[in-house]
Amino acid sequence: MSPVEGCPTVFQVICSLTPGYHEYKFLVDGEWHHDENQTHVTRNYGIVNTVFLDGEQNMIPAVFNAETRGRSNMELDEVFFRPEIIPSISETDLEISRNRIYAFLSMHTAYELLPESGKVIALDVNLPVKQAFHILYEQGIPLAPLWDFFKGQFVGVLSALDFILILREVCILVLVLYGN
Repeated sequence: MSPVEGCPTVFQVICSLTPGYHEYKFLVDGEWHHDENQTHVTRNYGIVNTVFLDGEQNMIPAVFNAETRGRSNMELDEVFFRPEIIPSISETDLEISRNRIYAFLSMHTAYELLPESGKVIALDVNLPVKQAFHILYEQGIPLAPLWDFFKGQFVGVLSALDFILILREVCILVLVLYGN
């Protein structure tokens, strides 16, 4: 994620997607959101935004109609927006595809989906900060997800920036307690 030039409070992520139908949400401050000004649909897992990429790298809304509302600051480049192209995938085919993916993911673990050469690092939330920093350094990774054993889910991400912020706070605390 990187800030948009000239807008320090607006961030962007650039993803390389294969042609086809895609659904997405935005994770903001630990909560999932969708952009109501973009095309969206309601699924059994909540409301998601939709986009369809044809084979020529053109991005169009997956459910386009005349009532598509204006855009917010989560905007697509106009260069890629071609509303005249309508996807030829039926809702029935999409639902069948989703059900097959759901069935596959329900019967397999994430470990089975990783290549043999890949490694997975997740840090427990109760791990001391110093030890977590050493693990990131030794494994050569810039960040790792935080696992809360009691909640049974990932609750955040720990990165090098977090360590910098912790060190800043410690320095400020030392200055306040012991003076200059």
